[in-house]
Amino acid sequence: MRKYLLLFALLLLSPCLVNAQGLFTVKAKIISSLDSLPVYSGVCKVFNARQEKILEIPWKEDGLVSMYIGNPGKYVFQFQADGYVAKDYAKTILQSTDLGTIALKDNMVRLKVVTVEGKARFQIVKGDTTIYNPKAFAMKPDATLKDMVRQIPGMEIRAGELVWHGKTIDRILVNGQDFFGKDKSIALENLTYDAIDKVKVYDKQSEFTEKTGIEDGDKKTVMDVALKDSHKARFIGNLRAGGGTEEQYRLGGFVTRFTDRLRTSALAETSSQMPTMIDMGSGRLLGSGTQTGRNHNQQYAGEVVWNNGKPNNKAGALNLNTHVKYAVYDKYNESLRSEELFVPQTDAVFHLSQLKESEVWKELNAKVNLKWQMTDKVYGSMNLVFNNVWRDLESRKRMAAFRSTPYGGGADVLDELWQENPEMMELAIHRNRQSSDASTDQNQMQFDATIIHNLKPGRRSLTWYGGFQRGVKDYSQYTLSDIVYYDARSTEVNRQYIPQDEFRTWLNGTVRYTETLSKNLSLIAGYSYLHTYDKSDRPLFQLDSLGGDWVGADRPLWSLPEGDLLQTALNLRNSVYSKRYQQNHAVEFKLSYRGAKWTAVAGLVLRPEQTRLEYQRDRIDTSIVRNLFYPAPTLYLKRVIGNKFVLDANYSAVEKYPDLVNMLDYVDDTDPLNVSRGNPNLKPSWTHNGSVNFRYYNSANELSISNNLRLTASDQGMSSLLTYNPETGVRTITPQNVDGNYSLNYSGNANIRLDEKGWFHLSPYWSVGHQKYHNFIQLDADRSVESATSVLRGGVSAQVAYQKGNTRFTLYGGWNGEDLQNNMDADFKEFHYTGNLGSVQMFELPWAIRVYSDLDLSWNHGYAHAPMNKMEYVWNVQLSRSFLKKNSLTLTLAGYDLLRGKQNNWYQVSDYSTVYSRYMYVNSYFMLEAKYIF
Repeated sequence: MRKYLLLFALLLLSPCLVNAQGLFTVKAKIISSLDSLPVYSGVCKVFNARQEKILEIPWKEDGLVSMYIGNPGKYVFQFQADGYVAKDYAKTILQSTDLGTIALKDNMVRLKVVTVEGKARFQIVKGDTTIYNPKAFAMKPDATLKDMVRQIPGMEIRAGELVWHGKTIDRILVNGQDFFGKDKSIALENLTYDAIDKVKVYDKQSEFTEKTGIEDGDKKTVMDVALKDSHKARFIGNLRAGGGTEEQYRLGGFVTRFTDRLRTSALAETSSQMPTMIDMGSGRLLGSGTQTGRNHNQQYAGEVVWNNGKPNNKAGALNLNTHVKYAVYDKYNESLRSEELFVPQTDAVFHLSQLKESEVWKELNAKVNLKWQMTDKVYGSMNLVFNNVWRDLESRKRMAAFRSTPYGGGADVLDELWQENPEMMELAIHRNRQSSDASTDQNQMQFDATIIHNLKPGRRSLTWYGGFQRGVKDYSQYTLSDIVYYDARSTEVNRQYIPQDEFRTWLNGTVRYTETLSKNLSLIAGYSYLHTYDKSDRPLFQLDSLGGDWVGADRPLWSLPEGDLLQTALNLRNSVYSKRYQQNHAVEFKLSYRGAKWTAVAGLVLRPEQTRLEYQRDRIDTSIVRNLFYPAPTLYLKRVIGNKFVLDANYSAVEKYPDLVNMLDYVDDTDPLNVSRGNPNLKPSWTHNGSVNFRYYNSANELSISNNLRLTASDQGMSSLLTYNPETGVRTITPQNVDGNYSLNYSGNANIRLDEKGWFHLSPYWSVGHQKYHNFIQLDADRSVESATSVLRGGVSAQVAYQKGNTRFTLYGGWNGEDLQNNMDADFKEFHYTGNLGSVQMFELPWAIRVYSDLDLSWNHGYAHAPMNKMEYVWNVQLSRSFLKKNSLTLTLAGYDLLRGKQNNWYQVSDYSTVYSRYMYVNSYFMLEAKYIF
């Protein structure tokens, strides 16, 4: 037994014994002389004075190589990489040495193909980094990053996010530094094409990996905009002013100045248009209007980015990045919504609603980030974040439920119902007119700090992290509604006042240790502790219970009784007071392999958790303590083959436990038409997430192919039980576990040059997916059935583009279809599809007038809601003329949706209903704008 203990002790001490031998650390960074980007993969061969090869070390994707030399003396370091000329570097090693930056010359013919007659290549691929050349895109003098991004194959918008080849762009960097945090709209709208040297898209490593060289699998896809060196040390930016029909206007300016050590930027703007992402729909260049209601918005922002001039990996290097933004959004929207429920007790149930909503949203964000390389081995960073949101919302809504399809299906149906049309009253179950005002004041402050100590650079490190967050929210809502139940021939008036206070703090601490087990294999072990405290006080005052004129509609909103009379209206059934204390422990283990071609990270997190809930509501007054333990495995794989193939895959699984509040036996009928209940029988659920991304690039014909596969599936996933009362139209939702919810989606795109000179390009897109939603529907007091909605979708599209100089013509077309089925409604088997054809033109007329036009024709077929089966045609035209030196002043006249064919219709399928919505957007208008670039 003793010899086993001795052997175990020797194994524990072996890393220390190895590190006591006095090895010299030699490191270098290998970059391309063409663009100064890291050379993705290669090897460093080390020869001694007798020209004997003693080492061969592959370097990592960040271009960093590190090795250990056992004896002092003269050595030759030979750096080799595919597509580059090998370079020898002789050095006498007497101590640990940094060879600095090694620039390799590119020997690939593809970089010399560009000729005078042909079109410049728009992209170059280096490993997993794609570099876009702004000069290869058709641009007008006042073009911005947004105009360039619109023309990049594989770039699209999904749910308001910028997506590149299936990956969400986390943020936009400028010269490798954060640019106004995660607010991508400022960069897209204000970085001018004239100032951009190149645009890179790549997977940025985590702070931990950058400083330790050990892969932890935590990467974010970023867009990095490099500005031209010729624009250094001078102010660049733009001033713009414009106005148009339909109350459209825009006035503002942006300025930035950058050097190697300092960048300052400022933005001021007032506009009728929301600062949205770009409209990528159907390949249009100009979008299709503001796509919002009538708005009046302002935003002011500033940033300072500074460093002390020392290289980031050198002792004493200091970097500061701070920004602040204040925005005011004053919005007004109107919408019409029609919902058909899958309810087996009836032939059909339709809920129709009309909403008019005005909102004022004010937000202040500020962040300070400090990075400090304290010594060669110790690095620290700090973040201080402040956020304040003030929101005032006024909502006026009319709603009605019908037992069969009301003719017309529009707002006129609600008008006739309120005018007591006998036919409408015969079909109606209930009607409700609701007026609601709400106000929110929320602020949050967060501080966190990280220290990374490389005990043995490239081999052993220790990381500490600590963070604190504090949040306060004050919310108040006043609602007045009158409900008419037609079957019961009764009327119910609700006048409610809800003041709510919330308070939240969390304290987090992490320690992480890494150890290199072999040349390419490392172990990451860590422990985290998170303590959170939440307090919420939400009383509800049922003012109509006071009787008298409190029941009528004559009293204005925000009328409150004086003195102690308010307390007599307290609704104990729906008033809630709660405190929550939670302690999370997490023990993390990861094995990280990082070779010349393969990267793999396998991890497992073990999470003991304790939650204590104090909850008071009506007859419930309880204190609950719950102790949990659940694992969370992760897997990350990446394979890179030269500059042609990139394959990466991710998998994660997490066990989620239901919220303790949802497991209480409560009933909340604050909204008497939409009731929620708790479910003490809820069980934990497992959610699996997986993705595979594959990209191929061939420089010979500029062929790029991207394929993306994503899967989300759950076991015992959280769904709901719907109980519908056909006599009153009241919906009761109870959380419920269900198996079988999943979403599987595959998509891909390609781009290929069709001719030798690169004037013609073909870009096809394809996708297929299947989703399944499950929930339960209560048939009677003792019986419920499972409802399953299946959605099978697929689509193909293609775009052919011709570009020569600043002339560009594009033809595109596509088809997307969906097959929908629900087992509760035998008649609901719907197959609908959308087709579209379009063209984009960019050319120049006499007198240097530039024309930009896009025409899009789309049609729908097979939708159950007749308003969706319409043809939509959108034509946008823009005329511009530039003046002054370097065309710095541009006048633009733009007309949007000239044919007034935009429909603004939306269709969605949920687990127990189909929803058709129509928004009263502003689509058709003219805009005259002047823009000065400096």
